[in-house]
Formats: sequence, C-alpha cells, structure tokens
Amino acid sequence: MTDPQPKTFRSPAEQSALLAPFEIPMGHPLGCDHYTPRGNVMGGLYVQAQWELMNLAAFHRAAFDTVRRQDKSIAEYAQSLKSELPNPLFNDEDSEGWAELMDSRSRTAVLDADNVNAAVAAYANELCIIGLWAHCEKYLDRVLAGLTGTPGIYRWDEFLQRFKSADIDLTTLPGFDGAVECRMLNNALKHGGVITAALAAKPNFAGQASKELRDVVLNPQPYLLAVHHMMGSLLETCAWKLDGGSPPRPWRTDSFGRRVTAD
Repeated sequence: MTDPQPKTFRSPAEQSALLAPFEIPMGHPLGCDHYTPRGNVMGGLYVQAQWELMNLAAFHRAAFDTVRRQDKSIAEYAQSLKSELPNPLFNDEDSEGWAELMDSRSRTAVLDADNVNAAVAAYANELCIIGLWAHCEKYLDRVLAGLTGTPGIYRWDEFLQRFKSADIDLTTLPGFDGAVECRMLNNALKHGGVITAALAAKPNFAGQASKELRDVVLNPQPYLLAVHHMMGSLLETCAWKLDGGSPPRPWRTDSFGRRVTAD
C-alpha cells in the first residue's frame, strides 16, 4: 500500500499557533497584569469585564483542546495506514484497481480530516478576535455611560470624541494600538475577508495587502492582552475621575499594552 500523503501543508507558524496560549497571564513582577479601579461603578464593570475576557479565553482553550485531540487521532490513523499489511484479497491483477481505490480513499480521508481540523482552529481564532472587539465596544459604552451618563454609542470616532470631552485621551492608554488593530481585523474578518490597506500598514500584516485572511495564521493572544490593558487602564482612570484618590500609576508599554517598566 502506498504511504498516505504526509501532512506538509501546515507551515511552522501554523503548527506553533496550535500551541499558542490565549490567556491573561497573572503574577508579573511589576504587577503589570492587575488593575484596581476603585468605586462601585468602575470597580463593578472591571470585575464583569475580566470575567468575560477569561470566559472567552476558556472557550478558545476548549476549542483548541479538541483540535489537539483530533490532530493526534488523525496522526495515529495516518501512521496506521503506513504500517498496514497488504490485503490478501487484493493479490491478483483483477483486484489491483480496487486496492488502489481503497488506498486513495484512505489518504483522502486523512487529508480531509486534517483540513477540517485546521479550519476549526482558524475559525476559533477568528471568533475570538471578533469577540474581543465586541467586548471592547460593549464596555467602552458602559464605561462612558458610567462616566458621563450617555450610553448607546458604538461608533469608534464618537467613542474617541466623547472620552476626549471627558478629558480622557484613549490614544494614550496602554494597549490602544493593539486594540485598534483588533478593531480593524474584526471589520476585515466580518466584511471583505481580505487584508485591507490600513491593516497592511501594520507590522503584523506588512506586505500582505489584499491577501485572503483565510490564508493568514491569526494569533488572538496579543489582541487579548491589548484589550485587557486598554480597558483596565481606562477603568482605573475613570474611577479616579469619579471618586478621586490617587491617579493611576503611569507605565511605559509596548504598542500592544504590555507594560515594560514603571516610569
């Protein structure tokens, strides 16, 4: 029997994406993953937002646990085909065609199952990116309502303007750049399905303008961290404006909000 076609259509990046964590890490020496907004309004929103982010991460891990188990089963089945002994029923010329047909169908089954599994992994990543921006929109609206009493806003430019009117510049928050990229990717996934010119201007998608997003390995982890940091910092700032006390401690961060060191 001919060996099944090896699984070579996944790139190293795609293989490593199956192992990429999707979580909010805790316990950094700088305390960089914790925010402490005071007061009933912003403190309550922070708790709700954190639980929803952790639930989204749990969904992603559950999906990828299934993907990994299926990947292992497919690999074991493919290996069993390699070591399968010749079928004595197909040892004459008349039966050779049937043997080749069964062999072809077995190899096709391996490839089909692997393609479906890879598609499930990609779909889980896409859903989490879309879910992250939905989370952002919902809590930006709730935070603004708690701060100014004006809910029902879902336009990005209006969010920026309304917060600025309240003396909060969203563009200065840790994680802002990563959250904006998440927003752009969310829109691209839901609409055209290709990398837009604006996305191609970002380092993560440089030189890939008009490329189909289904052909791109997407890692939602940096966007999770960016959203977590932007919203946590925003809630701290709003709590300070509402209830007074010490202002949030300033941090130097990278463009996705990961804190590098205290100022």
